[in-house]
Amino acid sequence: LKVVNIVPLEEYLYGVVPCEMVSSWHKEALKVQAVCARSYAYISGFGANTNITKPYNMCDTTSSQVYKGYGAERKTTNEAVDETRGQVIYYEGQVVRAYYSSTSGGSTENVEDVWGTPKGYLRQVSDIYELDPELDPWIITLSADKIEKLMSENGVNVGDIKDIRPFVMTASGRVYSVEIVGDNNQVITGSKLRKIFSLYSTKYKVIKYGDKPDYVSVV
Repeated sequence: LKVVNIVPLEEYLYGVVPCEMVSSWHKEALKVQAVCARSYAYISGFGANTNITKPYNMCDTTSSQVYKGYGAERKTTNEAVDETRGQVIYYEGQVVRAYYSSTSGGSTENVEDVWGTPKGYLRQVSDIYELDPELDPWIITLSADKIEKLMSENGVNVGDIKDIRPFVMTASGRVYSVEIVGDNNQVITGSKLRKIFSLYSTKYKVIKYGDKPDYVSVV
């Protein structure tokens, strides 16, 4: 049984914007979020014909946009949607897929370093406004045995692992590819290593036993 909520685009946004941005934030920020969410929904096929195997166009989770319906609506975000009604973002005459995130790690990324196909409007820029990120700096500790086990389970067989080191870095400082040094050296993508180790992002450093993490001194 699949329950599908059939709702007009603008009313759909009433249930999206307060779930993707804090409703007490400045109205102009909420309006920007409304335009981004509307553009994303539009280009993702909102309102297009569906079929019996998939009778919907958008999920209500982060796989599309978080949507919690009427119960999530707030006066401020409804006003932001109403005051931008019908507005979408264009690039070279086409509506863009307006990706957004809760945390940038201090910089966005060139889209081709993530999904392979370059787009002129998805370029790497520094994020000077991320002063209080949702995700704090993190460390995940793995033993050599655990690393070898996870690698083997995911089809990366290098034998005894001697080292893991970034191979290619992107413009934003994220790991594009990683060299796994062992009996049979292999190079895999930073995204694959992220999935294997359940990391939060590809913006990470490999700190080996005995190394000291980066320390920042403020005078």
